[in-house]
Amino acid sequence: MVRPQAAHGLLGRYCLLPLNMAETITTEAFLRKCRGLGSPVETHPFRAAARVRSTRGRYTCAFAGTRRNRTRGARRIRLSDQDLPMNAPLRASPYPATPPVHPDEVSNLPREEALRRRYGPEAALPPMPASPIVDTLLRHRSVRAFSDQFLPDGTLEMLVAAGQSAASSSNVQAWSVIAVRDPARKVRLSVLAGNQEHIRRCPLLLLWVADLARLDRIAASRDIEPHGTRYLEMLLVGVIDAALAAQNAVLAAESIGLGTVYIGAMRNEPEQVAAEVGLPDDAMIAFGLCVGFEDPSAPTADIKPRLPQRAVLHHEQYSAQSEPADVSAYDQTIAGFQASQGMRAADWSLQTARRVHELRGRERLSEALRALGLGMR
Repeated sequence: MVRPQAAHGLLGRYCLLPLNMAETITTEAFLRKCRGLGSPVETHPFRAAARVRSTRGRYTCAFAGTRRNRTRGARRIRLSDQDLPMNAPLRASPYPATPPVHPDEVSNLPREEALRRRYGPEAALPPMPASPIVDTLLRHRSVRAFSDQFLPDGTLEMLVAAGQSAASSSNVQAWSVIAVRDPARKVRLSVLAGNQEHIRRCPLLLLWVADLARLDRIAASRDIEPHGTRYLEMLLVGVIDAALAAQNAVLAAESIGLGTVYIGAMRNEPEQVAAEVGLPDDAMIAFGLCVGFEDPSAPTADIKPRLPQRAVLHHEQYSAQSEPADVSAYDQTIAGFQASQGMRAADWSLQTARRVHELRGRERLSEALRALGLGMR
C-alpha cells in the first residue's frame, strides 16, 4: 500500500525515469520509483522526467524528455483514486518505552535501556566496554524547552575549555565562539533563524564561528600573505574545527545535566547574522547552540532512534546493499517514536528526500560566503 505522505509529497515534484517506459504503470510502482522526490534514477543514456499532479481528485503521471527535448511532448497516464489511497496509515513500529515525564528519567537511564531506545529492542549489539562518557553520549537528546534557571558560575568557561580540548587541524584552531545572553539580541537572532522560540528562551546561545579572520591577522603580523584562506580547504578546516569543539561542549554540558540543541538555521541569513554579532570579514557563523536546563513542566524530550548501525558502518569498502531494508525499517521505527511523543507520524525517508530536493534559501550560501569575504576557490 502506498504511503499517503509519499503520494502527497510527490505532487508537483519531479523524478527521473526511463524514456522507454510502458504506457501503463501501477501507482505503487511509480511512487516507488519516484520515492526520492527528485533524486535521480538514471538509465544511461536516456532519461526522462516524470511528474504527478492533482486534478479534481485524480492524479496524472506525465512523462517528458530532458530539458533539451521536453518540448516534444509528454505522455500521460491516468491514475485512479483507488490506485492512490490517500488515507492509508503509515506503518509504525511501537517505540520500546513509555514517554518520560521528567528529564531525570532520561539522564539516569542505564546503558542497556539507552541503547534500546536508540536502536530498538531488536538491535543485536555486542557487549561494549564500560564508559561513563559513552553512557552520557547514548542518552543525548535535543532539548527545545528551557527553564528560567540560571547556569552555574563557570559554566561558559567550562564549555569553552571542553571545546578547546578537541582536536584541531594542524593546531591552527580556526574557530571562535560568541556567547549571547542579551534577550533583545536573542530575539533578533531568532527572527533570522526561523523564529525558533528556544533561541529566545535559552539562557545561553553559543554561535560557533569558522574563524579565518584570526589566521589572516596572525599571518599579517608576520608579514606573510594568507593566500590559503582564500581556498575552500581552509573554510572546511574552520567549519570542522568549530564542529569538533561544539560537540565537546555539548558533551560537557550534558555531563552536568544541561540540555542543548543545535541551530543550523543561523545559516538562513548569514550576512545579517554576521552583522548582528559584528563578525569581521573572512568569518562565518557555522551554527548556533542553545544551552540551558530543560523545563521539567514541558513534555520531556526522549532519546530519538537512529538508523541501524548497518546503514552507516561499512567494513573495508563502502556498501549500500542493505540500505533499502534498513531505511524502510527505520521509517517505521521513527514513526513509532513520533507517535509516542504525541507528534504526527511522518515518513523519514520522504522528509529526508525533500530536504535534499530543495534547500529553501540556503542554496545561496556560497554567494553569502563570498559577501562575507570568504574564499571559495
